[in-house]
Amino acid sequence: MRQRLLKLRCKLILGLSVDGCKEIHDLARSNSFDAVMRGFHFWKKQSPCGLTKSTISSNGLPFLFESAKVLLSLPMDVIMINTVFEDVWKDGDEDLYYEQMLKIADYMVDNELYRQKYFRLFDTGLMTPRQDSWGWCGCGKSMLAVDHTGALFPCLRFKTSPTPYQ
Repeated sequence: MRQRLLKLRCKLILGLSVDGCKEIHDLARSNSFDAVMRGFHFWKKQSPCGLTKSTISSNGLPFLFESAKVLLSLPMDVIMINTVFEDVWKDGDEDLYYEQMLKIADYMVDNELYRQKYFRLFDTGLMTPRQDSWGWCGCGKSMLAVDHTGALFPCLRFKTSPTPYQ
């Protein structure tokens, strides 16, 4: 499989889900942090323009700064992070989120990482209202999700059936 993927280098771009530090990643991704990190350098070689996908939830907020440090330490110029869209947030999360973001901003400024890394959570475009017609998600159209067994789905986030694509 690795040889096939290398042959398709830059023709097939693989995204990689990694949420940051081990604690936050393993909360939502079946304790797969160690396996993801074992394959990280191969992934980067196969898909040098590929992006990572990170997700923040209420449970992961206490680890956001540590996760940002892990992601910023990886050989990537673009750090893509999204928040969970479902209504799972608790009272007080906004304060914790703010504190964590301040720590990340200070860390990036202190280490001049803002000059070399794009950190999506600081993109001012995120404050622009979206329209449903923009179609920002390629779910089932321009991208596929692959689970830890190699099964294909239109999107792991919206997977409602245990049956993958055939």
